[in-house]
Amino acid sequence: MNPKRVRDFVNYFFGYVIVWMIAVFIFVFLRHYAQGENHQFSILDLEIINGIGTLIILGAIFGFMFVMTDFILRNKWIRKNSYATTILIAIVIHSATFYITIFFVILFLDPIYSNQYSDHIIRSVFTSGNMWVAFFFFNLVIVFLNIEQYVRKIFGPGVMMNIILGKYYKPRNEERIFMFVDLVSSTTYAEKLGSLKFIGLIQDCFHDVSSIVEKYDAEIYQYVGDQVILTWTAERGRWKNNAFNSFFAFVDLLDRKSDYYSRKYDILPKFKAGIHFGIASVGEVGEIKKEIAFLGDAVNISARLLGVCNQYKAEFLASGEMVKLAANSNTLKFEFLDEVVLKGKQSPTKIYNVKKL
Repeated sequence: MNPKRVRDFVNYFFGYVIVWMIAVFIFVFLRHYAQGENHQFSILDLEIINGIGTLIILGAIFGFMFVMTDFILRNKWIRKNSYATTILIAIVIHSATFYITIFFVILFLDPIYSNQYSDHIIRSVFTSGNMWVAFFFFNLVIVFLNIEQYVRKIFGPGVMMNIILGKYYKPRNEERIFMFVDLVSSTTYAEKLGSLKFIGLIQDCFHDVSSIVEKYDAEIYQYVGDQVILTWTAERGRWKNNAFNSFFAFVDLLDRKSDYYSRKYDILPKFKAGIHFGIASVGEVGEIKKEIAFLGDAVNISARLLGVCNQYKAEFLASGEMVKLAANSNTLKFEFLDEVVLKGKQSPTKIYNVKKL
């Protein structure tokens, strides 16, 4: 397993656990210290539960359940709904999970309720004014976290945080892999299907790309019409040849779903790609709409390689720099084709046809 992906998951998991711990502390402070009230719901009373330790446990339990529920919400059927519908479904499921969790927390951790029958617990807890305030407060936390998740998806993984932290406020150079992936014969498909159905085809194809992106540690830089631009750091792209294997995994996925595409669109979509590794200048651009922009050879040469795929009758072209970066593999074949000066360049670029063995 990619250690970078493990670190990302650990950060994701503990990030939400910490958020829920903070939420529990804020609620207790507002209800018990700021207002100085004594309430029937004793699990949230610092004097009864022996303070900070139990609050940490309570927050950790809520955080753990939120993360586990979040994995359920990654179901394809849920994710293909509109953002508003998806957020509503997520809020309902997270809320239900929260209520079930807090019931069992009360049952096993709270000394006042632990020796009572479950129906007595339900009556006493759900008639408690403090409990309803808790439900309202934590529902706000659930709404906030779900909106944050979907805003983050609009920007793309890691982009929103980079913007917030100002990582690219001042332009900088980075070593990056870029892969341009483009639909073959898109004009023909658009004429055959009509614009609305053609957009539906693009939606389905890019939905399939998303599953590949997550598996192979890529970032989606941009969607441009029927084209998607993927990027990796050198470390992530070279790990088990993620950058190369992602394209072939996408092609294989389309082949497995050929019946679906034939039935719905009466076509079998095919894609071509160009990939290069080099230096890219990156910076934050825009005021009304923020975006991280990449410029330089890493981007330009990748686009040029995609543009000459038809000339060399190739599905997947790579530069010499990208081939040098590749890890040893028994499943990839790099066939040298030519050394040419690509449009807009002065120095020649070695071009390789990439095939899967």
